[in-house]
Amino acid sequence: MDREELKQKIDELMHKYQEREIDSETYATEMMNLTASAQEPKIIPLVAGTLPKLKNG
Repeated sequence: MDREELKQKIDELMHKYQEREIDSETYATEMMNLTASAQEPKIIPLVAGTLPKLKNG
């Protein structure tokens, strides 16, 4: 799954929750599953590249 597909799935999930098509427990579970899917090697560099660099000392 690429970054755009992940974003689309998260947007769809948020919409379902806002429209009360799913409950909060289902929302939380599915969001955790989507977040975990982002841990695949193809997505990590995209996310990691946006993190701020820490200053030494």
